[in-house]
Amino acid sequence: MARQLSTETARACLTTCGGFAFARECGIEHNGREIRLSRIASVSPNLMLGFIGQHVPSVPKSG
Repeated sequence: MARQLSTETARACLTTCGGFAFARECGIEHNGREIRLSRIASVSPNLMLGFIGQHVPSVPKSG
């Protein structure tokens, strides 16, 4: 449900902003690309959180 809503929202943003949506300053295209990637690469949320925990230094570690 959330994945579908985010895809529809990204599509609406790209349509509304037109060519400006592809400017680096806007950031819409980057977010749209990440949303499309989440539809293609279906990875469980636990695997994503584990990856973030290992590779993002600002995330607090448990233990």
